[in-house]
Amino acid sequence: MPFVKKLFFPLLVLLISCAGEKAKVDEKILAKVGDKTISVNEFIRRAEYTIRPAWCKSDDYIARKVVLNSLIAEKLLAIEADKPAEISTNEEINLYLQGRKEQAMRKIHFDEMGTKKVDLKGFDFGTPLLMAERTYNVKIIPISNDDLASIIEKDLASQKTSFDDLASEFSSATNQELTEQKIAFNTPVSDVLFESLFLKETNDEQVIGPLKIEKNQYILVKIEGWIRRPVISEKDTQQLLSDLQQKVTEVFAKNIYVDWIAENMKGKQLNFNAKTFEAFVNIIGPDYFKTEKNKEDAFNKRFWNKDNSEMVMNDLAGQLEKILDEPLLTVDNETWTVRRFEKEIKKHPLVFRNPKMPKADFTNEFRLAVADLIRDVYTTHDAYQKGYDKDPRVIRDTAMWEDNILALYQQNKILKNVSRDNLTPITLVSKHLNPVISELREKYQDQIFIDTDAFEKIQLTSVDMFVIQKNMPFPVVVPQFPILTTHNKLDYGSKMNM
Repeated sequence: MPFVKKLFFPLLVLLISCAGEKAKVDEKILAKVGDKTISVNEFIRRAEYTIRPAWCKSDDYIARKVVLNSLIAEKLLAIEADKPAEISTNEEINLYLQGRKEQAMRKIHFDEMGTKKVDLKGFDFGTPLLMAERTYNVKIIPISNDDLASIIEKDLASQKTSFDDLASEFSSATNQELTEQKIAFNTPVSDVLFESLFLKETNDEQVIGPLKIEKNQYILVKIEGWIRRPVISEKDTQQLLSDLQQKVTEVFAKNIYVDWIAENMKGKQLNFNAKTFEAFVNIIGPDYFKTEKNKEDAFNKRFWNKDNSEMVMNDLAGQLEKILDEPLLTVDNETWTVRRFEKEIKKHPLVFRNPKMPKADFTNEFRLAVADLIRDVYTTHDAYQKGYDKDPRVIRDTAMWEDNILALYQQNKILKNVSRDNLTPITLVSKHLNPVISELREKYQDQIFIDTDAFEKIQLTSVDMFVIQKNMPFPVVVPQFPILTTHNKLDYGSKMNM
């Protein structure tokens, strides 16, 4: 049986971004609705990580009550839905929820195996504090070849060439001028570049690199100068130190975790079946390069992947049917058919390292995305062994997504005969949903409890935000805000007895 391109996992680079979320969160219960609960953390994330409707967008007390009533309304609809067969027996929805749970498990796995192992005792923040005040002007030459990077490194060391010579060659080869880029402390850059610019002392005109970003990907950097904005007040200094500690912890945690991944995947080898792989890529490749509008329409047809902008298996069933039971790959002596692979990506959509790749690079980028998926499969297995599926944060996160799905199902039942043409959101809610939610509040009156003391202490921002986690199978952090009610009073239920 012919196979192509072997991949060795210890060489893979792990890219994780937690979108600013903290490992430790406040899971204090804010409200109980039957057997369902809403925590303070969930309330804040649901309100601030998505776009709220105009009638509860502000940061005042009235708006906060509408937010709480909306989240309670979602739980009430979820209870009413009571897991209908259309949901409980739907394989794609179940795999979607399993994927959501396993992504939450991997986040805790990263916190436990990476973040918690970082020790900053004795780390000198003196130089980083000074460097963090800088905004650099840099020029960057991309290098996409291991051998070329090695040659450039030797030639720079022996002064056979200079950055300016290389920049000139790059411009001639690509027919584009190398322009300056500004990089500040909060500019999203690779960890290795962040360490080089902000954790070490640097000089004007300094050439840094080649720095390895990932396999066969390097950058050569020249510092053209910088602007320094000194932090003056004690408060600002403490805030900068806190931000630095958080960033350094994140960088060091990733380094630790990459080492763990390499050890976990040691000896495991990925082989693709040449014939099936070629057929599979020819089927799905063109689909990936559809226009954004076509992609959006396809996403909407696939409920399980509606919030993911990475990789989908949508209307390809007919073409794939012929090769579903053909071997696509083997990993660690285990064979995956196309059918097995399709099932896996329903709970872990592929994440391409370079989503804006040219068509010519799709095959190689696809291999890397599959390798990253399999890496996560083995990480998830370890997370299960460590019992992270029973962690309250995982259970709560999974329940949040399941309740959202159930509530959407019930909402669609309520509105199925309602013509939404020319109806504004507030009219739709006021006329068709408010009365239903009001009845449900009355129906479940004795099963609703609210910690009003905790609620009074919550503050929200009025700034619109949409938070995502980069390089994740499911990048959207929380479900869309439930647009279910405009009710702005807490005139139902009981005060929670703490």
